[in-house]
Order: sequence, then C-alpha cells, then structure tokens
Amino acid sequence: MSLFSQISQTNFNIVFVIDSLELGGAEHQLVMLAEGLNKRGYHCEVFALRAEGKFREVLESLGIPVRNGRLSQGKDRHALLRGVWTLWRSINENRPCIVHTYLPLSNFIGSVVARLAGASVVITSRRDLGKHQERESRWKYFDRISNALSNIVTVNSQMVGDDTIKRDGVDKKKIVCIHNGLNSSQFDFTDETRQLMRSKFGLSSSEFAWVKVANLAERKGHIDLLKAFSTISHNHAARLFLVGEDRGAQHEIEMMVNNLGLEEQVVILGGCSNIPDILSAMDGYVMASHSEGFSNAILEAMAAGLPIVATTVGGNAEALQNGKAGLLVPPYDPVALSKAMQEAMNNQELRETVSAVAKQSSREKFSVDAMVTAYLELYHRELGR
Repeated sequence: MSLFSQISQTNFNIVFVIDSLELGGAEHQLVMLAEGLNKRGYHCEVFALRAEGKFREVLESLGIPVRNGRLSQGKDRHALLRGVWTLWRSINENRPCIVHTYLPLSNFIGSVVARLAGASVVITSRRDLGKHQERESRWKYFDRISNALSNIVTVNSQMVGDDTIKRDGVDKKKIVCIHNGLNSSQFDFTDETRQLMRSKFGLSSSEFAWVKVANLAERKGHIDLLKAFSTISHNHAARLFLVGEDRGAQHEIEMMVNNLGLEEQVVILGGCSNIPDILSAMDGYVMASHSEGFSNAILEAMAAGLPIVATTVGGNAEALQNGKAGLLVPPYDPVALSKAMQEAMNNQELRETVSAVAKQSSREKFSVDAMVTAYLELYHRELGR
C-alpha cells in the first residue's frame, strides 16, 4: 500500500509561509505548487509576511486563501506580534498541518511559530546559496535555528544542498533536493508571434537580441553583463533587453549604460508578466548572476529553445547538463562572458545543438507535474513517519 493511499488528502492541510507575493522566482514556484496541490484536491493556504503583490491576485483567483501578516519593512514590533498571532491561528485552524516555508525570514518565523502551534510537520526551504549569511552574520544563527526546528530542509539544486550542509552543519539525511518546475507549453510560440514581438521591439532581421530576466539586484550581475556586452556591440548588430523589477540596482545599471554609450542597444523593460512573448522575440539568453539557487529564468529560456550563456553558480550547471544544454562561464568575469556570447552568436550549429538539448530537457525533467508529485511524496512520507 502506497503512502498516498494510507493518508488521504482530506486528512491534512498545507500552510505555506513566504515573505511576500511580489514577482519573483521563489514566489512563482510556490504559486505553481499551491495550484498543483489544489487541482489534486489538497487544501492549502498561503501566509505572506507582506501579502501585497501580483501573485496574491493569482492565488485568490484560484480559490486559494491568502492571509496577510501585515509586517512592515521597518522594525515594527506590534506588526510582528500581529503577524505571528495570525500565523499561529492559521496553523491551529488547519490541523493536522504541514507548514512549508520559503526564504530565510519566513523560514525562521515560520518554523518557530509552527513548533509553538504544534504543526505536524515543518519543512523549510533553501532557495539559494547562503551568501546572505556573509552579508549579515545574524542570518547564520537564524538559519541554524530554522534548520533545527525543521523535519526536512528542501533545496532546489544539489549545489545549494551541499552549501547548506557545509555552512550550517545540517545532517545530509535532512536535505531533500526537488528541482523547480515549469509549464513548458507556455513557451511554444509560432513564427507569427516571434515576428510580431520583434516588430514591437523594433528589431531587424539582422540584429541578434539577447535577454536577461532577473530582478535588478546587485547579485544578479547586470554590471558584469553590461561590460561584456559593450565589447560585443562594437563588432555585432546586437541588442540587450533587461527584464525585472528594481531591487536597488537600477540606478547603477542606468548609469553604467550611459557611461558605456549603450543607450541605443540596451533596453530596460522593467517587471513584465508576458515573459513567453518576450522570449519569443529573442535570439539568446544570458545570465551573469553571482549567486542563484535553481533559476526559473534558465528553465524558461530552455523551454523557449534559446541558446543560453550562464555563470556557473547554484544549479545552473545541473540545469544545463554541465555545458550540453548551454555555455557556462565563471561568475564575476565579463571577459569570459563576452567570449561565450560571441561564440554563440558566431556559431549557428552550436546554438541549434544546445537549444535542442535544453528544450527537450525542460520538458522531460523540469515539469510542474513532476515537481508537485515530488513534494506530495515528501509530505506523505513525513506524515507517515
């Protein structure tokens, strides 16, 4: 008898805890998981420390309850206590309950409150390398507390798992790797769609269009990318499109664009929800990040059949099969990044080969259905212990 038949989906609930519901990789994965669980008949709800954001509308349209912790960005102790009380009540009202948290702050608050509220199972998530501990040392202690209170720590790439074990001393048996999922069918576009979008962006047939989808934050490596692209633009008819919301680095990026004289070649699109349409117009995808977990943007570019140049951080090498499905370069190295981008632009056979491998892999290994099934198996296994 399987664990799925031993424990009916009507006998437990899942409460997700996350910092916010703004556009972002972790947030998108949570929404897809919650939607997948909901379709299979499982009850789940989402508690967000700050529930503002576009994904709140998506969840509520799916009939998935969203509770708002109403935590402010500042040090408001009263708001914190109200948020903790709301979460505690949510866990109690959903007994027996699995609490599944995302991102460092939610991991800490969620795991502590879950244990105080008597949650059946506590699962925390490490979505990126632990470099936040290097930026602020207090996170080392918060992470270790949440790890200790967790039944399981999920990671989205093997590299993130290895990093968590090394940094925090987590028992290897406590780490479970589940890769991100993607609805690949969104990225099956026609030639008509491609031409329409290229026309919208003012792209000629001779221009090679690169795109990077990542919020504008320092760790995403936009400055390295601009330096690399500046050497390309002198010798090639190329454009670079940057998609993502400002997370503190947009001013510096705009200054660098101006300083390098790239105002005509670089387009900052801001946050966009029509990523499949945008990718349909592009000829290549580039990632220059200094730190990643398992990139949703990489999966989207793979599904769209774009040749990819990416830094060897987080799960990028896993996703790109150590170079079979894309070109890999070291982080913090604009020269290597530029050379790889030019290699892709100059070699059509290479582009077609890596793109075909990437597209097939995105559909076979990284589907939303596979991700939801993997999490369900984990939930049932932990409840059955």
